[in-house]
Amino acid sequence: MNLTKYPRNDELMKYLDIRIAVIEVRVGESDEEAWNRHLKEYPEHRNVSVKIFHRPSPTPQEKSREL
Repeated sequence: MNLTKYPRNDELMKYLDIRIAVIEVRVGESDEEAWNRHLKEYPEHRNVSVKIFHRPSPTPQEKSREL
């Protein structure tokens, strides 16, 4: 099998260079607040392409405290 090496195409690379950040949203916190908190911890994520906001469901122990 022969692999062909193509020259780097910077125009194409801007579409293929995808940066993802997963942000955990705390209880009572908005997406914007969570994003600002995340940026304080990881300032290099300022230019990410995709932001995924994760809201973890409460554990059974946390649910029993709410009752």
